[in-house]
Amino acid sequence: PAPPPVTALKCKLWEKPGKNGCVCKMPVQCSPSLQLCSRVGSSHRLLGVCQLGALRCLGGTFMLTRDADCDWPEETFGSCRDCKPGTTCQESLRKCTCQSPSECPEDSAPLCVSSDGEELTMTECEVGARRCAGQNLSVIGIDACPQ
Repeated sequence: PAPPPVTALKCKLWEKPGKNGCVCKMPVQCSPSLQLCSRVGSSHRLLGVCQLGALRCLGGTFMLTRDADCDWPEETFGSCRDCKPGTTCQESLRKCTCQSPSECPEDSAPLCVSSDGEELTMTECEVGARRCAGQNLSVIGIDACPQ
């Protein structure tokens, strides 16, 4: 049988449509995604959800760690492309402003988050919006929480 049309393919954030289904992106092919503090090998690095997924997809390993383990750069505004999930671009003000979680698209990538000891599945956009508003959320997995 013929493979399904590519448009019907629901690839993950770190995948792209290939000839016979979704294939791993290279981490450099990722668009800006929510930054998470992770341990890769022996070093702590800030990497986007997409980059972490691509790393895992390509056979690499990482561990998500506490936000405090990483050095977070000052947010600088270069262009609207710098705006992370959960923020919208205010070009006239030259800054990214927090979105309301209710404005997030349904199809934003699911993440597993720990909030007050509870595990919840939230979209990448919702986590970004809540973080932007100053809420302290720990992302514990780059997929939906196990049911």
